Amino acid sequence: MVWAQGMRQWVRLDAMRALMWFVISPGEAALSPAKRGIACANILLRLAKLRPSVDTEGVPVRPVPKVKRILSSQRVMPHLAQAILAGDATLTDLVCQLIYEVVSFNPRATVKLYTTGLFFFLLSYPGSNWDHAASLMHATHLRQSFFSEAASLGRETTLGRRSILGAMLPESIICVLANRGPGTFAQTFLSDVDNPEVIWKYAMRGQLIDMITQHLGELPARLRANPATIYDYCPIPRVTYEELDEELWCSNFYLRNLTDEARFANWTIDDPVMLLRAALDNWRLETSKTEDDKVDLSEAWKELGLEPGAEESDIRKAYRKLARKFHPDKNPAGRDRFMLIQRAYEALTTARPEAAAGGPDPVALLLLVRTQCILFKRHTKVLKPYKYAGYPLVMLAIRQLPKDTSISGDSGQMAESLTRLIYLTCLTSPRNAEELVREDGTEVLAELLHQLVRDVPFGTKALLAD
Repeated sequence: MVWAQGMRQWVRLDAMRALMWFVISPGEAALSPAKRGIACANILLRLAKLRPSVDTEGVPVRPVPKVKRILSSQRVMPHLAQAILAGDATLTDLVCQLIYEVVSFNPRATVKLYTTGLFFFLLSYPGSNWDHAASLMHATHLRQSFFSEAASLGRETTLGRRSILGAMLPESIICVLANRGPGTFAQTFLSDVDNPEVIWKYAMRGQLIDMITQHLGELPARLRANPATIYDYCPIPRVTYEELDEELWCSNFYLRNLTDEARFANWTIDDPVMLLRAALDNWRLETSKTEDDKVDLSEAWKELGLEPGAEESDIRKAYRKLARKFHPDKNPAGRDRFMLIQRAYEALTTARPEAAAGGPDPVALLLLVRTQCILFKRHTKVLKPYKYAGYPLVMLAIRQLPKDTSISGDSGQMAESLTRLIYLTCLTSPRNAEELVREDGTEVLAELLHQLVRDVPFGTKALLAD
């Protein structure tokens, strides 16, 4: 009788064929484990290609060829995906090609592919041969039914929500994969990029690999002890990146980088109207946030069953334990509880507590205003036919500036950006000036001027009067 980690019970030696042949075969093995895997993957790939998924006219074959039904089954597909954990470059390429061949035109095999852990294994792969892996991800990442309503999410929903990669990669990288294709994605994923459209650095990839490795836990060791082990899927908590703490993603742009005129003074904006609309929508959404949106940290600790002040590693362990229990794939009635668990985890691990404290995020508001200044400064002719719709938001923001203390620091930056935005919008079109008057803008600006003059030191006032 034999037993290994990952097995439910002891079994007879003759029931473990791989172990039996390994034990009784004399001499050294002709092939290493990696070479055996490569040989098997080559055979399976040739078998899969012998039965195409489409006919000569490009119409999907139904029923799906038997070899692909077998390879996509829950008995086989998890083992194919786990082969990526071997870390062998050739084997990884072959496995990606094989899975791509099996799931193409095979929707039943595609929608639950994520439960094998495939996307975790791919993103934790440290190699540089990413062409086939990127092609596989491009074909499958938006087709995963990882929530009960995931398959019905429309195109108006952000890519970060629609993609199974949304918890692990910044949305800018997902946009590269979805909009520019697997080749550009592979090149970007292996590069160090920092511009208004993509921020992805070597350190960020290293952090991603570390986070996924922690999430997978002892799986690689269990596989070495028992190759028949199958990964027990658990959703990964959102991976946050320090490089993006002060950034805001809006309509395919990182706004802090976009408004950095020292580094990106002439960065191309193909559709300034769309970006303006997105900035205004995000501004409205941000100002609608209230204290009621705040996560009670004491409740978050209770939700995860931890004492306040626990280490982040303990928070992640508690999350994994509860997520396995309440994830909708395993517990359809646990969806609401799973959402609470996710929210509690994000509140306890956020790098910017002020962003999760309830109410509008001042960093986001400032970036949205500065973005609009950039648009009206660089694209006056394009925006001239449109009447600016953001004056109510501008007036509200000016009224919310501090009254009892001097306007300086963060509030000073906000006041400067708001007044600049008013100036640039009025300069763009006379209709904007008329709209400003209708929104009582002159009175609000007069009050702001009075407050600013009041805060100016006495000697400076005399100089201004002269």
